[in-house]
Amino acid sequence: SQGHGSMRSVRSVQKGEEPALGSGVFETVLIEASLQLDGAHVGVCQLGVADSCKAVAARFVADHSLKPCFEAPLAEYLLVLEAESDEFPVFVSEDLGELRTQCRAHTDQAAP
Repeated sequence: SQGHGSMRSVRSVQKGEEPALGSGVFETVLIEASLQLDGAHVGVCQLGVADSCKAVAARFVADHSLKPCFEAPLAEYLLVLEAESDEFPVFVSEDLGELRTQCRAHTDQAAP
């Protein structure tokens, strides 16, 4: 049980539909996650074809000055999305509070 299905909303680009961004770079994006940060702030995390989930998670955590313990759960979340998706790009919206719960559980499991 991955535990991710109930907390995400996923929308794939339909055939003939153009993504909001018109650059060629966008064509290499597999996953674009809009993550609700504290308050009204939303951070966008993009996973490209040449990216590793771990590196993208680390960059997102650093760019948004998040606690390092968010890195592993975010990387796992991206990995599961990539594995479960049949069509790309995939657009998801996630409340970072849900990842905080996973972050705490991950930290508790890592404790001796």
